[in-house]
Amino acid sequence: MQSDDWRYKLLAYRKKMIKGKPFYIIGSNFGPYKEKEYFDYYKCLFDKADDICFREKLSYNLFSDLKNVIMSRILLFQYLQQIKQLKKDKLLFQ
Repeated sequence: MQSDDWRYKLLAYRKKMIKGKPFYIIGSNFGPYKEKEYFDYYKCLFDKADDICFREKLSYNLFSDLKNVIMSRILLFQYLQQIKQLKKDKLLFQ
């Protein structure tokens, strides 16, 4: 969300992006925003990330032209049970 101190927050993100280390943004969304400058700065930042996963279609659509952007409503960080592939885009967790 765009706030009055968005430039400061952008700099904080840039500091976290250490060169040579992977940088991921997972389970995020973008907006609302008022200024095109805000969008443009974040698009440039997102382009430098290794992977960005948005939770909803609106945010995904804003940045879908970037090669590192995907959308997933559900994130699974750890699962120790068996996983079966049912179809190309379907998984079964047992």
